[in-house]
Amino acid sequence: MSQGKVSEDHAKSKEAWEANASFWDDLMQGEGNAFTRFLVWPAFQRLIPDLQGKRILEIGCGNGVISRKLAHAGATVRATDFSETLVSIARERDEDGIEYGVLDATDRDAFRAQGENEYDIVLSSMALFDMSDIEPLAQALPDLIAEEGIFVFTVVHPCFNSPSTVHLSEQEDRDGSLVTTNSIKLSSYRTPLTKLGIGARHAPKPHPYFHRTLSVLLGTFFAVGLVVDAMDEPCFEPHSEPQRKVKLGWTEDFSEFPPVIGIRMTRK
Repeated sequence: MSQGKVSEDHAKSKEAWEANASFWDDLMQGEGNAFTRFLVWPAFQRLIPDLQGKRILEIGCGNGVISRKLAHAGATVRATDFSETLVSIARERDEDGIEYGVLDATDRDAFRAQGENEYDIVLSSMALFDMSDIEPLAQALPDLIAEEGIFVFTVVHPCFNSPSTVHLSEQEDRDGSLVTTNSIKLSSYRTPLTKLGIGARHAPKPHPYFHRTLSVLLGTFFAVGLVVDAMDEPCFEPHSEPQRKVKLGWTEDFSEFPPVIGIRMTRK
């Protein structure tokens, strides 16, 4: 992808998140949506079992849902986002003394002001697929994390939850009983893809999703000397009495597929 295209996509992403900031805050509120409560935060808890006293730099904090959970667990948090509006919203919600700041993770020079080797953890929650370029973050990580520090992130699972994913529900008469089978159809995976999508139903503005295969995603961080030492693929549990609002949805219909993946990385 040309640098001009990357810059154009980045501008579209920032414009969309500024437009969606208030809507997203209303959706997430203080505790987050179902993805946050049942998948993302539990994955972080498994990947980082001890947060007490840890110094954390969060990249892409949104309205501060994960930042506040980290602080409540005893961590010292500096939370950043490229959306000035979201950072302002997060500050208004904060009661834990979290340090918030505007940081464009695609800007190599912006990381220099974040400190050198002073973070036990650099963390990103469901944000890397909103970034047109993740190389600046990768290149900054060895300077940001302490010697024994880690980088941990969650993203939509590129194998199951990508811009090319189609949700299917099929019903058949199987030996005299009506049986419904839910499945996922993919039309592509290995080709990097940028596509406008709706982060949540009724959001004011679609925003670009940047699909990367696992090898591309992880390879970007392997190139700077990090390795994977833990991984989590959380799934929603089947609902016995689903309160259906949509015909097909991750929270009720696809318990066999992880829509999120969590990765923990350390130095070699």
